[in-house]
Amino acid sequence: MKLEGLPGAWVLETFQRGGVNLNELIQQHPDEVETALYRPDTISPDCVNQLLISCAKISGNQNFGLTMNKLVDISMYGLFGYILLQTSTVKDFFNNLERYYPTFYSGASFKIITRKETIIIQYATEQLPKVCPRHDNEWSLGFVVDYLKFHLGDIARPISVSFTHQSPDDLSEIESLFGQNLQFSQTKNQIVYKKPFINKKISNSDPWMLNILRQQAEKMLQEYYKENSLEKEVRLLLLEKIENGQANASDIARTLGFSLSTFKRRLAQENSEFSIIKLSVKNQLAQEMLSGSKTSIVNIGKKIGFNDQSSFTRFFIRCNQISPLEYRKKHTHKIT
Repeated sequence: MKLEGLPGAWVLETFQRGGVNLNELIQQHPDEVETALYRPDTISPDCVNQLLISCAKISGNQNFGLTMNKLVDISMYGLFGYILLQTSTVKDFFNNLERYYPTFYSGASFKIITRKETIIIQYATEQLPKVCPRHDNEWSLGFVVDYLKFHLGDIARPISVSFTHQSPDDLSEIESLFGQNLQFSQTKNQIVYKKPFINKKISNSDPWMLNILRQQAEKMLQEYYKENSLEKEVRLLLLEKIENGQANASDIARTLGFSLSTFKRRLAQENSEFSIIKLSVKNQLAQEMLSGSKTSIVNIGKKIGFNDQSSFTRFFIRCNQISPLEYRKKHTHKIT
C-alpha cells in the first residue's frame, strides 16, 4: 500500500515500526484503516481501540499503547505537537494540552483540575468505549508522562495514576513509566502530580512561534466548536459532573453561561431535552462501569445518582431490557 502523502500515513507507518503486518491489519479492519489514513481527524475512540487491540495481537506486544509513545515523535501530532514543543513550563504544557488537544483528536479531551496541593490531568473520550480502551488510555496518559520524563527525568513520574480499564496481568512495563501507585477499574483516567511540579521549566520556547501556532489552532478550534451542538457539550459536562452530584439543569446551565430558561430553549431548538440527555448519559456510564470495572453494582448505582440497588436495577432494565448483572456477564471487557 502506498502511504506517502496521505493525512494519516504516520499512523500506519508507526504501527508498522511497532511490528504490525499492515496487510493483516487491513484485512481485519478495512474501514477503520481507511478512516485512519484518509480522515484521521474524524476517527472515533472505538475505531482507535479496535486498531490498537489488533496491533497488540498481530505484533505480540501486549503493551502496544505504551509502545506508541516510543515510536511517535511529538512533531507527528501536527499543529498540536508543535504547540507543545514551544511551551516553556509544565503549567503551559498542561494548559495547551487541555485547550488544543481537540485539534489533533476531536473524539477526546484532557481536563486539568487544580486542587489545594495537587494538579489532576484527566483523559476522556466523548463516547464511552464499547471495546476495551486499555491501549488508548495508556497511550494518551503515557504520552503526557513520557514527554515530561524526557525533559525532566524521574521527577516527572506522577504520585498516582488511575485507569478505567482492568489491570493487565503484567504490570512491569506500565510501572516503569508511571510508577507503582496505579489504580485500575476506576471511573476516570487521570494522573496526579503535586502542585509545585507545574512550575518546572521544560524548554527554552520561542514566544513568537508559540503565538503564531496558537492563532492557527484557535481557527481550527472555532471550526471544531461550530460543528458541536449544545447537546454534545451538555453530555460532556454530565459525564464529568454526575459523580459529584452537580448534574442538574441549573448547574449545567450555569457552567455554560446560560440562564436556566435560555438553556432549556436552546436545547429545544436542537430537539433535545435535558432530562432525556441525562438519562442517556447515566445509562452510558452504567454500561461502561459494568463492563469495564469491578466496582460493585450497588456502588455503580450510587455513583450515578441512585440511592439503592433496586432503583438502579429498575432504571437499567428499562433502558437495556437486561439486568445489570446479566449485562456485566455478557459485556465485561477482556484485557488484550
